Amino acid sequence: MQRLMFGGLMAMAGMAGNVALADEGGIAGAWYVSPMLQYDILDKHRAADSGIAGDLAGGYNISRHFAVEANYSYGNFTIPNIGRQGLQQFTADGLVKFMPRAFVDPYVSMGTGVLITKDPGSSEVNSALVEAGVGALTALGQQTGSFRLQLRTEAKYRHEWIQNQPYDPKNPNDILLGVGVQVEFGAPAPVQQSEPPGTVPRI
Repeated sequence: MQRLMFGGLMAMAGMAGNVALADEGGIAGAWYVSPMLQYDILDKHRAADSGIAGDLAGGYNISRHFAVEANYSYGNFTIPNIGRQGLQQFTADGLVKFMPRAFVDPYVSMGTGVLITKDPGSSEVNSALVEAGVGALTALGQQTGSFRLQLRTEAKYRHEWIQNQPYDPKNPNDILLGVGVQVEFGAPAPVQQSEPPGTVPRI
């Protein structure tokens, strides 16, 4: 599964040719949505097996280097010989971006929220969680207009506070690997540099 996701990542990155790297307008003030496919490596002590999940983030770029977002993910994982376990996550996250004008913009993220667990034959259990991760936004096409498309890849570590549950260990730790796209809209347009008075037009 990891090889399949890595292959898809490389194929999407190869589509990013002919990209305008310079960004004079900036991404501060832009909103974005980011659907992602996720592979959850669950704590080895959980009863459920690791597997595929879906993730959707929506956020706002407060500045070039900092964004806040709301994040939702859901996975339905197999518990061998028993049934399936649903893990539904809601978080609020902050992202610190290091190279917002570069072709590849790495970032770190941190957030907190709630994980809703639905076990076979039992009611839902709500538990608190914290998560932290690293990721990158890779330019797909022009990055100078108000609409921008980027490849988003990330890896996050999740710590959950949960106890006395039949299918989970005390305070499990999971790794979440995600790949998808990020669609930004409403970014300020690049500032056009005007010629000083008296300048002879270039030919």
